[in-house]
Formats: sequence, structure tokens, C-alpha cells
Amino acid sequence: MTTFARTSRVVASAVGVLLADEARAEPRFALETGLACAACHVDPAGGGLATDRGLAWAKDDLATYVPPGAWDPHIGAIVRIGAALRVEDEVTLPAKTTLDDVPFEAPGANTFALSEVSLRLQVEPIADHLSVVVDEDLNAAKLNTAYVLARGPSDAWLKAGWIAQRWGLGLRPGTALAQEATLVSERPGLEVGATKGPLSLALALTSAAPIDGRLVAGERLSAIAEVRGAAWFCGVSAATDNAADVRFPVSNNTGAVHAGATVGPVRALAEVDVVRGKNTAEVFTRAASYVELNLEVHPGVYVQGAYDRYDPLLAVAENARDRITLGGTWYVVRHVAIEARLRVRRDIPQLPEGNADTVLIGVRGSL
Repeated sequence: MTTFARTSRVVASAVGVLLADEARAEPRFALETGLACAACHVDPAGGGLATDRGLAWAKDDLATYVPPGAWDPHIGAIVRIGAALRVEDEVTLPAKTTLDDVPFEAPGANTFALSEVSLRLQVEPIADHLSVVVDEDLNAAKLNTAYVLARGPSDAWLKAGWIAQRWGLGLRPGTALAQEATLVSERPGLEVGATKGPLSLALALTSAAPIDGRLVAGERLSAIAEVRGAAWFCGVSAATDNAADVRFPVSNNTGAVHAGATVGPVRALAEVDVVRGKNTAEVFTRAASYVELNLEVHPGVYVQGAYDRYDPLLAVAENARDRITLGGTWYVVRHVAIEARLRVRRDIPQLPEGNADTVLIGVRGSL
């Protein structure tokens, strides 16, 4: 089958899918609204269940078409529910590379998947002060988040349970290679934070991240500070963690800077992460960077371009992974989103499959 035929089939399958309401969290929306993610989401880290303010913005300002009526997530006085669904079809194009004049080739592939089926629940026995929040992806091997959230004066909060840490731009899974460098993920722990005017701070103590998919023992202490203006924001993140499995101990010190700004019609986002690690065999440094540009060409229609890079070991030459992503997102109606991406990847020569370009068509939405 030709590349054109495969891509056409992907487009047809995606357009035929219908989903429900409002978009998931995106850092570019914080630039568009001039608000922090916590203003529109129950979780101060962003993502997941939307607040009434977030639902109102998504209903009135995000989609191309806004029919009458609105989704009401409330069941009685203390319960709020939601859901998220994502369908994707990814075409991996054949890839060729050469190592020491020896050609390597990876065949193409086509993968259709229901990549996310999330159920969301908030029980708020004390309005605006105490709630239990659960966000579970039925496709995942573990719970996404489940925690107790307490809110106090001056927009202060405390989260305890299985939490999503605040870090950098808060890029969602699969968006950027930076997540592989920083090992940021959902973990059991405790987070405290507060927002005062344009400044927000958060500090979290969680369990250590898995190493190469293996469960480990240890802790991570992380912090983030962010300052925000009407059309810009910038911040720093830092973490230190120690971990140990049956083979070796590991300690990492991680730092990041991130920023976003609106320049004319363009919204720009950037993040740089550096990890300094140590185990029984060596001291190592890895780094990642991410740059994204967004332009709303029509109400509800965005075009995007992004570049990200991950070098898992700076001391080794030809070890970095580069990726360029070009595409667009159409928030059709309250707020079904159809998205298309061309992802150009350049990996180390020994991994021809890592040099395979991909075309992704997806439909997503959430209540």
C-alpha cells in the first residue's frame, strides 16, 4: 500500500469518530487566557477535571461551533464527574539508515488504538476546601491520580495520595522527549503549594521514579516557581532524588527552566531540562529541550510546530535524539478535537526504527 493510500485511510477512520466535550489541558491555553492551569482545572497541576470556569471558557471560546446547551458535570451538591477518550491511528513510514557503510532498514507499520479511556471523579464534602479526586485511565497499568485535595486561604493547597507533580510546562505524556529525561510521572506523595498574585510555588515529596520500567525504592523532592503576566510566564523547576533497585543505587539532581509568551498572533513555549546523575559506576549528564509555536488561524483551528531533543548521555557522541513535529488541531464542537501530526525523527544510526517518520491522526475529547 502506498504512503498516500495509508494516510488517506487513516484520515477517513479518524473523521468518522465522534467524541464528547472539552479539551484536555494545554500550556498554550494558559497563554491564551492569561490564567494559570489551576484556574480552569480542579488539579492545581492542570489537566483532568475542569472547574466551572474552565468549562465556561471551553464552551464559549475554544470550539469552532458552539451549539446551545452545556455539559453539567455535577451530581448533587458534592459530586463532579468526567471522562476522556482518545482514538489514534499512527502510520510509521519505512526508514533506512547506514552504519559503517552497512545499510539498515525498518519496515513501515500502521497502528490503530483507543489510547485513552479515562474516568474522572471529584467528591467535595466541604465546598472549595476539601475534596477527593480520582482520574483513572482504563488503558493504563496503574492509577493515574487519586488524592485528597485541601485548599486554604491565599490560594494555598495540599495534595496527598497518588499525585501528578508540577514540572516545567506540564507537557502531557507522549508530547515531548523531556519526560524521558526528567522521569516526571504520577507517584504517591505529598504536595503543598500557593499562588499569590503573579507568583505561584509548589513543593512535593514523592516516591522515586521507576528505572527502565523497574520498580525502585527511594524518594524525590521537587519544587517549581512560576511568575505570570498577562501575555507571558516563566519559571524554574528543581528536583533531587535517590533510588535503589536490586542492581545499583542511583541519585539524580534535575533542573529546568520554562517560559511562554504571546508575540502577535503566535504563542511560543520553551523548556530546557538538565539532569546530573550518579550511580556506582559513573557520573552522567543528560539533557532535553523543547520549543513549540502555535497559531490560531481560525476560531478553534490551530497550527503547531515543535522541535525537541533528548541526549541521554552528553559524554557520548551521536547519542542524541531529535524530533520535529508539524501539525494542526481543530476543536470542532464542544469540544471534539481532530488532530493531525507529521513527526520527523532522527535517532542514533544503530536504531533505524528510531529514524522512522510517522503520521498521526487522532480524535480526542473529554467531559
